[in-house]
Amino acid sequence: MYPKNLCPSKILENLRMEFVLAQLKGDYISINRISSKAGYSNIRTFRRAFKRCTGVSAYECKTQLQNDDKNQTRYKSYLEKIWER
Repeated sequence: MYPKNLCPSKILENLRMEFVLAQLKGDYISINRISSKAGYSNIRTFRRAFKRCTGVSAYECKTQLQNDDKNQTRYKSYLEKIWER
């Protein structure tokens, strides 16, 4: 299911990032709203966590995912980045 060497807090953070990635694929919700729905009360905390997990900003990721609508390659690569760290 999840990598065995991850502590519960990392698993929770990764699950939150999976939720965020799924939301970023749509164009109808702002990044601020997505971060709030994912449980981040501070947008700066969210931005740092997202960049740490994926290597790119949430805005850059959203742009890439929306331009990559039919091809799920980028979405899958971001998911892999989240879980490999």
